[in-house]
Amino acid sequence: MTKKPTKPKTPEITGTELILLHDMVGTCGGDLRKRIHAGEVSHVIQALATLLLVNLGTLLNFMDLHGERYSATNDINPESGAKDVHHLILNARAAACHGDSALRSASSQMRMSFIFVQGKRIVVKTRETTIQTHYEDDEALIFGQQVVYLGRHLLPAWQATSDFLARKLGTRPPMLPNPPRSSGVLAPP
Repeated sequence: MTKKPTKPKTPEITGTELILLHDMVGTCGGDLRKRIHAGEVSHVIQALATLLLVNLGTLLNFMDLHGERYSATNDINPESGAKDVHHLILNARAAACHGDSALRSASSQMRMSFIFVQGKRIVVKTRETTIQTHYEDDEALIFGQQVVYLGRHLLPAWQATSDFLARKLGTRPPMLPNPPRSSGVLAPP
């Protein structure tokens, strides 16, 4: 009988790979924000969102495996089932990557994915559910009940990964502290 290989306790990611992932999240986030503001609807914006969620999820999981979970709980839709922002980002990542994911369900009769909203809006209102964004000054990605805000969820999580990498690697990953929105780097609203 062949013994199955055990899963490593920590992913084998080099410091250089971590910095590249961090940089890619910032660049994708900035480009995504610009495209949402321009009202773009395309496969490119879906790809940017997916890449951002996959890479940020990888960085957050790496932090968690090293005992520093990003556990903020602000502004989470209670219907999402997420216990914290880390969990919310992983839910959105799973919904983005898997077309058959139950996380794309907005209700028993409706599935939603890759909805991009700027500002405060009621996105869907039915007898079963209301999905909405609550902030005029933020952008959101919506997959079913998963409402992920760029400014309130993704940017702070990205900044937390930057702080973690600075402690872990002894150097801060390259990033602009407050780049203008037009710079193509994820920046505060």
